[in-house]
Amino acid sequence: MKYQKRVCLKTIAYELGISVNTVSRALRDCDDISEHTKEKVRKMAIELGYLPNNLLYSINNGETKSVALIINNVKNYYFSIMNDRLLYYLREEGYLANIICLYGNAFNTSIVKECIYQRVDMIVTFVEPTKEALELVHINHLPLIMCGRKISKKYCDTLYTDDLKGGALAADYLLRKGAETFIYLHVDGSECSVRRYLGFKRRLAEEKDEFTLKKIRAEDFDSKIEEIRSYPSLGIFAYNDEHLFILLDKLKQRRFDLSQIHFIGYDGVCKNMSGTIKIPSIAFDYDAMAHEVVKLIKDKKDENEKHKSMCFDVYLEEIE
Repeated sequence: MKYQKRVCLKTIAYELGISVNTVSRALRDCDDISEHTKEKVRKMAIELGYLPNNLLYSINNGETKSVALIINNVKNYYFSIMNDRLLYYLREEGYLANIICLYGNAFNTSIVKECIYQRVDMIVTFVEPTKEALELVHINHLPLIMCGRKISKKYCDTLYTDDLKGGALAADYLLRKGAETFIYLHVDGSECSVRRYLGFKRRLAEEKDEFTLKKIRAEDFDSKIEEIRSYPSLGIFAYNDEHLFILLDKLKQRRFDLSQIHFIGYDGVCKNMSGTIKIPSIAFDYDAMAHEVVKLIKDKKDENEKHKSMCFDVYLEEIE
């Protein structure tokens, strides 16, 4: 990688008006340095874009070996499958991976700082970072790869599925099953959910002059269950398989006749994870995406090179 003028311990010491030895011991978390001083030193190191000698050497020589994988839910089936594939390919190439779970929190500057403290060389995230987090990533020369979201932002490579096509395929499936009333189960704040809904709605409009489409948040589904009983020839498209699993369980508890409802999810979970309910789903090649992520990591040599955006094809995975 190419870097701007290198920031060293002397630079940090000069800015704070303390000795180089104090800076060195603070960054090494030595007991004889107060927490207040350590925090000041770490903050200044981040602001200046400081990298330790061993980390700087490994990056400059193409020997990056530590990758952070950012998720926000360890129970998410999609994350589990993707991380399983990523860990396999990363290990084959000699990389170490550190999974950081946000548990619903935003991918903000504190997460970037955590990655820096843990000496990671690259970040692969399934959660969209804030603008401030992206800036801090850039300042610290940390390559960033975004999986599963189509975002147009600087300092970031993106890999995502063809959600518009996926939505259209889901519509085709439900129409073929004879559905006349449709529900799209979605979540707020998800860029790919918006595209899946758009592809779904567009295809319905292409195929039918009139149709009923209800857009329901996953969090609000409980309050809509009894209303749903009155919907004729119902077809449900869920934002992802995980939400569809939860929905089907709730419908069973309310004694719905599932044979009278047609449904489809997204992510192709049952094909890639044994023990799950067999459901129709929009699937893609997890191995292909994981392979491309690792290839991007290996090819990352210049932080100023043009960032890549890759779209992966999807297909209908029906129940056998």
